[in-house]
This record gives sequence, C-alpha cells and structure tokens, in this order.
Amino acid sequence: MGNERKAKYVGKCYDKNGYAVHLFYSYRGKTYMITDERNGYSETLATKHRNEQRRIDEALDFKGKATEDAQIGFDLFFEFCK
Repeated sequence: MGNERKAKYVGKCYDKNGYAVHLFYSYRGKTYMITDERNGYSETLATKHRNEQRRIDEALDFKGKATEDAQIGFDLFFEFCK
C-alpha cells in the first residue's frame, strides 16, 4: 500500500565543503530537509523521505487526536454543567 500524498520539491543548497546537498521538500503543509551525503554509507534518500514523512504524519495525526479528545472532554464537562 503506497502513500497517496506526495512531497513537493522546494529547493536545495550545498554545505560549505560541497560534499553534501541539503534537499528541501514540502509535505502536508510542513517543510522538511533531507541530506544527500554522497558517501555511499548513509541511508538512501528514499528511506530518508519515508522517515521524515512518517514523522510528519504521526505529528499531524497526534495533533488531530488531541484536538478530538479535548472536544470530547469539553462536551462532557458542559453536559455535566447543564
């Protein structure tokens, strides 16, 4: 099952020694950066994308769940006060 949401490329910059490229993407309204070290030893760019997108998904899903839980709590409180 693939991810239907796509990241949008925003831009890139090189570190000062020129060995690594920092790539910037926008995903679900959040911006993230992955680094291509070009050394053959680090994680693949695909793995870095998946990790960052998973982190954003979890943060947004948690935020939505917390808001939903708070609304339920307020509803119970106001019902109690009637």
